Amino acid sequence: MSSLNNIYGQLATSSNELLNEESSSEVPRLFNELLGLSIKTATTRPFLYSWLKQQRGRLRKMRRTIAADAKLHIRQRPGWRCAMLTLTYAPERQWESGHLPKILSAIRKYLKRKGAELRYLWVLEQTKQGCPHYHVLVWLPPSLEFPMPDLRGWWPWGMTHSTWATYSVSYITKYASKCNPRYPLPKGARLYGSGGLSGAAKIESNWSKLPPWARGLVSRSEEYYKPKGGGITLKVTGEILLAPFKAVFKHGKVEMVKHPSISMLGTI
Repeated sequence: MSSLNNIYGQLATSSNELLNEESSSEVPRLFNELLGLSIKTATTRPFLYSWLKQQRGRLRKMRRTIAADAKLHIRQRPGWRCAMLTLTYAPERQWESGHLPKILSAIRKYLKRKGAELRYLWVLEQTKQGCPHYHVLVWLPPSLEFPMPDLRGWWPWGMTHSTWATYSVSYITKYASKCNPRYPLPKGARLYGSGGLSGAAKIESNWSKLPPWARGLVSRSEEYYKPKGGGITLKVTGEILLAPFKAVFKHGKVEMVKHPSISMLGTI
């Protein structure tokens, strides 16, 4: 499946363009040329479109989530300043999953010594040349200056650039909007992340990550968890909520099949 994802990534100029009716007639032809196979349009289009819609939905969720978390950080710590940090890799360095946690750990220790907690958001972006780099927002008390990561050796895999953000929400959503399924991320990489929220803000942040059908059934202040087997369980009442539909692979394409009309199965 990963090889197919790479093929689709090369084909897609952007998910929005390929899902536009004006360019839809070009999709099967380009897809066939890329694969070098003779595939019927009737079987090619639904499968390709299903993948593109999945990627577009993933990006929509990312943009919605990071915008909500940025606003919650500002609401919890009004008056704090936001530092913008860009982390790039040197040409001879390769991305690894442990790199970002290491610099976040170093920043956390620095802030702890200064009597402050770490509050952050990050987005991973892939360039056209296939080089991943991070955009990180870190909120600091007005009295603190952001240290230079390069001088402290916090990012030995390349270079960093930091400045102050006046409009932190606009900054992070701008880079989230630049993410494109045409340029696949490294295996095991995540698109975005957030940390430092607490109390009611953390609960509301978790609510913003729910799918649309669940946000209509769960209030912003309710705590929940996702049990094995799917669905959502409310912690206080024990009620189990199921999605009103499920994805089924049938006749070479993905179809959404409705569940029974009752989405609440019971209590535990």
